[in-house]
Amino acid sequence: MKKLLIPIAMIVFAVSASAEWFENFDSYDEGSGIHGQGGWEGWCGNPDWDTTCVTTEQYNSAPQSLALNPESVIAQPREETSGIWTLTLESFIPSGTTGNRTLAILCDYPDADYDAMIFFDADVGIVYEPLSVQGTAMKFDQWVEVEIVMNLDENTYALYYDNINFYTYDWPGSDVLAAISLNQYSASASTTYWDDFSLVSATSLQHNTWASIKSTF
Repeated sequence: MKKLLIPIAMIVFAVSASAEWFENFDSYDEGSGIHGQGGWEGWCGNPDWDTTCVTTEQYNSAPQSLALNPESVIAQPREETSGIWTLTLESFIPSGTTGNRTLAILCDYPDADYDAMIFFDADVGIVYEPLSVQGTAMKFDQWVEVEIVMNLDENTYALYYDNINFYTYDWPGSDVLAAISLNQYSASASTTYWDDFSLVSATSLQHNTWASIKSTF
């Protein structure tokens, strides 16, 4: 288990091919923050951590997505303790974006211990796992599918970006999905956009596309 330091910006999502959880942000008022909606909360229930904005400026599925702004830390706790789970979401990184944001699987919330993490570093244009530094090129100005497949029984994790499995590994010592987080570490980082989150149960540690997951709703 690894320790996630959260000085600045985090969104926490938590979520099963039958769907356990789905979020497309379309039922919320445009311009609203996500705290207090759909089970979301600012970190530890503090609304001051939420600077996100529901927006129509960009979206993967019409008409809205979530704009991730600097210094935001929001969470949706989970209590999954076994099985194979697939988290799928869509990300949009505009050209000219600066700073880093992170998607993480938390095994302890709110202590922020994590089992899986993906860095989206726009300054170098790379999406990667921070300890191994295994990654792939970031794509700008388009919606890109991101996926984490996790086996909580065997503590195995597979990370995907744009259908590329850029890292698969074992991480013994934790078998809990306590929350899913999306973090933006820099107060000066640019806004990015996120849409169509789902968490589905799976039967094997393999890649699922958004189309196959969407068909379960």
